[in-house]
Amino acid sequence: SEIGPDRILHAVAALELYEPPLVIVDLGTACVFDAIDAQGAYVGGAIAPGIGLASNALFDKAAMLRTVKLDTPKTAIGNTTAHALQSGICLGFGALVDGMVAKFKSELGGSVTTIGTGGYIDLVKSAVSCFDVIEEDLNLKGLQILNQRMSGDSRD
Repeated sequence: SEIGPDRILHAVAALELYEPPLVIVDLGTACVFDAIDAQGAYVGGAIAPGIGLASNALFDKAAMLRTVKLDTPKTAIGNTTAHALQSGICLGFGALVDGMVAKFKSELGGSVTTIGTGGYIDLVKSAVSCFDVIEEDLNLKGLQILNQRMSGDSRD
């Protein structure tokens, strides 16, 4: 099976920090969802284009749309083009995350903990209701845990 090293690091850290079942959402270049079942086994996941990738493609390919600063707006209905873009991108990705996590939780069953991480987490976390915890550096924590295990160091 093919699992990227970033996803392995996320799973290692998540299993060290939280009781499974788990859903890990990484908002980076891609929007990556990973599922870990109640026994701690990696089940699989889903990958969608990330916020930066999607918004840059939109700004590059839609001649009439100019690049805007991405901020999460307070309202979904935009009264300017900039507001409409912010809503569609930030709130739209929030809805994507909430929807996918709901499907993952339904498939996993039980009391699932949802972890948010990645470079775009701060931009979207206020638009998402499904995160139980935010771990901004989950991949680095996973790397540290693996390093400690390989060196025989049991420090926290």
